[in-house]
Amino acid sequence: MKDLYIDYAITKKLLAISKKDLKTSDIQKIRDTLIIINQMCSGQFYMIDYFQMKLIIDSPKFFNFCEYTKEQVEEEGVTFLNKIVNEETLKRGIKMTEAASKIFFRYPPHQRTKMTLICDHTIITAKGRELPVHHRIVPYKLCNDGNVWLGLCHIIVSPTVKPSGQAVILNTETGEKYEYINGGFELFDAKLITETDIRILEWLVKDVPDKQMHLLYNEFFGDICLNTFKSRKQRLLEKLNVNSTAGAVHKAHLMGII
Repeated sequence: MKDLYIDYAITKKLLAISKKDLKTSDIQKIRDTLIIINQMCSGQFYMIDYFQMKLIIDSPKFFNFCEYTKEQVEEEGVTFLNKIVNEETLKRGIKMTEAASKIFFRYPPHQRTKMTLICDHTIITAKGRELPVHHRIVPYKLCNDGNVWLGLCHIIVSPTVKPSGQAVILNTETGEKYEYINGGFELFDAKLITETDIRILEWLVKDVPDKQMHLLYNEFFGDICLNTFKSRKQRLLEKLNVNSTAGAVHKAHLMGII
């Protein structure tokens, strides 16, 4: 694991941050804001300072669900992440950051703060327990030249038993969605998802059995046999690049389809 510590420098290099590019900012005001947000919301909000490679956190209860204190986190900065992810997750995260930066810099600076990286993975608590989490990162403040200086993050324990390992990038200004496939982010064609697909997803959310879904489908979209309906449901899974109905629902939520 020690050899992986230096890999965090890759992030700083990818974002090409230099001291002369930084804007002034009141970090204490950011901390105060995080305290208020964390009082109102579930999970934990925090920030990453990509220039100093430090974590900006709000209270001694930071990462309390994985049993670490503010002092432990602040002392190690971003290398603290080595404590809470395994080697495979860490390597994947570094590769994902590199792929995400390529997408990020395709867009003009005014759109970069409108982009969100969303991913699922597992963290390891101080007591050695594995915990599935859902993680979101949004560029909060840019340098003068448009590189990311501060990233606002939100982490929450995932309701799923096992993390999907999925990741997406959403551009809330353009509506574009990218999914992480084979080590890179690929633009997702929203036109692939039809009105009938969305209706099926809504039924899957409600855990409606196949036979009942088939009857509902015929009521809304015309008569087809049960086997044909099952084939259409399977094509929906293929469109979303998942292999289960639970995975389809999760991916659809992740990408803002439903």
